[in-house]
Amino acid sequence: MSTEIQDPEVGFDKQANNARMLDQILSSDDGMQKEAATAGTNMIRRRIREEGFTRRIIPPQTVTNDDLDRVVTHDRPVIIEDMEPLSKGAKTMPFGDSADTEFYYGNKFVCLFDVVTTPEFTKDINELRTYRMDLRQVITDNSLKDVQTQEDGNFIATCDQIVGASNGVGASGLQQNFVIPYAITRELYVDSLSYLENANLNNGVYLMNRKTGKEFLKMDRDEIGGDLAVETFKMGLEALTEAHAFAA
Repeated sequence: MSTEIQDPEVGFDKQANNARMLDQILSSDDGMQKEAATAGTNMIRRRIREEGFTRRIIPPQTVTNDDLDRVVTHDRPVIIEDMEPLSKGAKTMPFGDSADTEFYYGNKFVCLFDVVTTPEFTKDINELRTYRMDLRQVITDNSLKDVQTQEDGNFIATCDQIVGASNGVGASGLQQNFVIPYAITRELYVDSLSYLENANLNNGVYLMNRKTGKEFLKMDRDEIGGDLAVETFKMGLEALTEAHAFAA
């Protein structure tokens, strides 16, 4: 019995034709075209999965049993970390006066643990024999990215809880959530840097989605300066991957 699949109307060998098209694409001079063509023959992807951003902002740390602490309220392991204590500032006083007495204490906080997991995938090994792609590797890669997506969601939820609503105050008792209702301009970008600095907090990392990031592509040479305007026009957001926040 022949295993060749042909179109019943025109007798067209789809598999052979696809192979010829693949050979032509891979023999082209465009390296990017080769890479995209090869990836496209593996499978048809349903949606885009990306690497998570939380691990880039807060690099994960490996924890051992020696690092764990216990508490009296439950049996789950925790880690107790130290926090910078509050202290009164210096003052000016005349000769003959004495300094105030201030007792100080160390502040601590408890780090709790949760498990991020995917379903336990199972498959009869005999059912994998006919796949042209490595189905196990695909499921593994997608699951790892799904784990990072869940981590990102937990991170954003925690940040929202800390900073509070845009018209209120956060966990620190100060307003930490600000809304910029207009498109990003050079002036608004500088103003956004000032929000945290006015509260004596350091600007660390700007996290933004693609839609917000594309606002920077609208800036011309007069706004963004130098050749960066040209690079963002040609390379898109890739040109901003090495951008650094400035400090006054």
